[in-house]
Amino acid sequence: MDERVQFIGELGKRILFVDCSHCSAREVEAIARKVPDVVTVQPRNSVLLLVDFTGASFDREAIRTMLGHTPLPDAISSLLCFHGQAGNWQPTPSEPER
Repeated sequence: MDERVQFIGELGKRILFVDCSHCSAREVEAIARKVPDVVTVQPRNSVLLLVDFTGASFDREAIRTMLGHTPLPDAISSLLCFHGQAGNWQPTPSEPER
């Protein structure tokens, strides 16, 4: 697993941290392609997904790649994305559709 996609702890569920901070659109796309390979081998509803998009860039292809993995794999029980600076982050919670 790469340093930008890694499990960071457990709170009854595994927490997969996806660090897209300060990435180019190409890097965001490459990182997004790695997530399903990591998550789909986990038990259903066992992973909390935390994604940091602080300072990240996006283009159509990067967004298309991220959306191409929806619906989210069954292993993901919750998703939290944030962007901004420390002390001033903006949560964007969403629940995966089941």
